[in-house]
Amino acid sequence: MFVRNNIKFSPVDIPSEFSMLELTCVDLQYNAQSYRVIGYYRSPGCSTYDIDHMFLSVRCLQMLCSTDKVTFILGDFNLPDIDWSYYHAPDNIIYNTFLNFVNSYGLTQFVKQSTRNNNILDLVLSTSNKIISNIDILPPIGTSDHNVIIFDINLVNSINEYNSSDHTFLDWSHADYDMISMDLCSVDWNNAFQYCFHIEDCWSVFTDILTQAVNKHVPVVHIHKSIVKQSIRHYPNYIRKLFKEKAIAWKRWKITKLEYDKNIYKTAAAKCSSAVNKYHAAKELELIRKNSVGSFYNYVNKKLCSPPDIPDIRQPDGSLCTGDLDKCTVFNNFLAVYLLEMTAPPLNCALESIPHSSTWTQ
Repeated sequence: MFVRNNIKFSPVDIPSEFSMLELTCVDLQYNAQSYRVIGYYRSPGCSTYDIDHMFLSVRCLQMLCSTDKVTFILGDFNLPDIDWSYYHAPDNIIYNTFLNFVNSYGLTQFVKQSTRNNNILDLVLSTSNKIISNIDILPPIGTSDHNVIIFDINLVNSINEYNSSDHTFLDWSHADYDMISMDLCSVDWNNAFQYCFHIEDCWSVFTDILTQAVNKHVPVVHIHKSIVKQSIRHYPNYIRKLFKEKAIAWKRWKITKLEYDKNIYKTAAAKCSSAVNKYHAAKELELIRKNSVGSFYNYVNKKLCSPPDIPDIRQPDGSLCTGDLDKCTVFNNFLAVYLLEMTAPPLNCALESIPHSSTWTQ
């Protein structure tokens, strides 16, 4: 599950009794609202194992949906025989178990068009019947046999407002470093630190003085929303033509439902994926042959672009920590143990082999 960088999220712990399920869950926070998103996959089948798997799945989903957060359940449920116009299905223990869960928790299912062949296998369910709109079914990604589902979430303040406001940053490339240095050299540091009795006080005074110098001599640049938005990748004409051929073949197949048109679409999708892969391979080979360290690191950094906040991490006892101080403590303890193991001498080494300048603590 991918979450955009500017959205705060925390993974939800799934009890070990549900470890056999292909399921993930995260809580999202935006402004004062909290939302829960559940991703789920169930393989097709109606054997005894599949019945037990459905019972276990419903128990897990009931636990995750027992919250005051608006909840979304997305995934491939492989239940093709449900008529979602009437929430009706064959009298089958697997179908009955799932539909009883949907109805008892007041879930609304929003997908009304087929997502694989003539079946609705991929579902979008929510505890709110008003929060999702503009559902659209698009051609599959690559050579997948499942269509893509896109939709809008009707929040009070849309998440897309992140792209609608202007952003500012310090333009260090045009900073007056000489004036910053002059300002810092003119500070009477002994006088500045005379009332500091703790290291935190010294650090606070130092950062205040430094910030004042930066604000005076580093210009601020305002970025319009159109620059903040992610750039769109532009493929060459022959690849864009293949994309169009794939889309046309997909639309024709959805209308005719003929096996012949389905094969034409699958051939077009395979050609499209192959062309895209070869294009990226050629660009990377061109980068290698360019033999430019700067270009190489620019390429790598764009691929790595990590989120500004560290997500919740798991502590040794298995619980998740969310606070910055707790995360620092976990990393500090881990690195302390790791470095001690890397630097401590073997227990059976002779004392004279230890440098006299080293100090070892228990």
